[in-house]
Amino acid sequence: MASKKELKNWNGVELTETLFDVMESSAELEGKFSAKQVVEHLQTKGKNYTEKQVIASLARLNTTCGLLVKHEPVKVTLYELANKEEEN
Repeated sequence: MASKKELKNWNGVELTETLFDVMESSAELEGKFSAKQVVEHLQTKGKNYTEKQVIASLARLNTTCGLLVKHEPVKVTLYELANKEEEN
């Protein structure tokens, strides 16, 4: 029989231990942060999560729980003239 996961409460949302640790670490970091920064912050607290685990947890916190907002890098489209004459 599978054991029941212990859930922790974060602002009214029940989270697993991993999600709670990632959310707690995210809250301690100021401003925008990357998954790599969260991994490093967790390691300073003695918790060993891989970057893959943290990325999955951040994605769940964003989509399922609605506790995070994802900021994708701004993509710039560059153009140049199609009939550009070469200088001689």
